[in-house]
Amino acid sequence: MKTIERIVEVIIFVLLLSMAGMVFANVVGRYLLGTSLTWAHELARYQFVWLTFLGAAIGLNHGAHVGMDLLTEHVGPRVRVVLTYVADATIFVFLYVWFRFGFRLIDVNIGYRGPGSGIPMTLVYAVGPVASVLAAVFLTRRVVARITSGSERASTE
Repeated sequence: MKTIERIVEVIIFVLLLSMAGMVFANVVGRYLLGTSLTWAHELARYQFVWLTFLGAAIGLNHGAHVGMDLLTEHVGPRVRVVLTYVADATIFVFLYVWFRFGFRLIDVNIGYRGPGSGIPMTLVYAVGPVASVLAAVFLTRRVVARITSGSERASTE
C-alpha cells in the first residue's frame, strides 16, 4: 500500500513541478519575449485538477481532511466507534457516486478536445474514477486496520 501512495505522491510532485515550470515559462515569454505558449494555461489548469483530486485521495489516506468532532466528543467510546463507521460508510457512498458519475462525465465528453492543447477531455475527466478508486483503496485499508487492531486509533492513521 505504501508503494501506491508513493507512486501517487511522485505523480503529484511531477504535476506540480511541470505546472509551475509551464506557468513560469509562459510569464517570462509573455513579458520578455512578447509571446506566450497558447496551450500552457490550459494544460496547467488540467494538471491542477489532477493534482487536486490525487491530493484529496492522499489526504484521505493520512486522515488530513477536515472533520467535525462536535458530536463525537460528547458520546461514549462505543457510540464514537459506531459514528466512525457511519462516517466511513458515507465516504464510501460518496466515492461510489463520484466513480459512477465520473464515467458518465467521461462518456459525455468523448470526442471533445481542449481548444488550446488538443488534449482529449476524457483524459482530464478520468481523474474522477482514478482518484475515487485510490481513495476507496486507502479508506478500505484504514477500515480493515481499525477492525483488525480493534482500535479506534486506526481510524485516523
